[in-house]
Amino acid sequence: MRYHGQAYELMVPVTRRDFAASDLGWLSDRFHTAHKLRYGHASPRDAVEIVNYRLSLGAPGGLTSLRETALPNGNRETKQQTTPDATGRVYHNGEWVPAAYWRREQFSSGQCCQGPCVIEEPTATTYVPAAWQAAVDHRYNLLLTRK
Repeated sequence: MRYHGQAYELMVPVTRRDFAASDLGWLSDRFHTAHKLRYGHASPRDAVEIVNYRLSLGAPGGLTSLRETALPNGNRETKQQTTPDATGRVYHNGEWVPAAYWRREQFSSGQCCQGPCVIEEPTATTYVPAAWQAAVDHRYNLLLTRK
């Protein structure tokens, strides 16, 4: 949280029980108190902004072992892709460099590709720079290592 117009924020911890009140005025009060403790003064008449929320969750139980994950098409193995889907260029460090373009769903466990390349999937795009390698492990994690 911060005062409106300020460029620095203070973390104001809250718990689930704090939200039992129907009015959230206590949240501003808590920020003013935190500001006074940190900076020696507070401005209760100034507007307060919530900049972001952080949430921590816990679940009962012990650690579990991760099991192997089926690949996106439902199989454990896919046809080994040996050539990229396309080639093109990427803008890296102020210049255009040639790069291979791969589709993530075509990767199988153990498959690698060398940078510079781009790995595309529906929810993410991964750029692998030159001198790096991307490999898929047995849990379908994409691991990048410097070569």
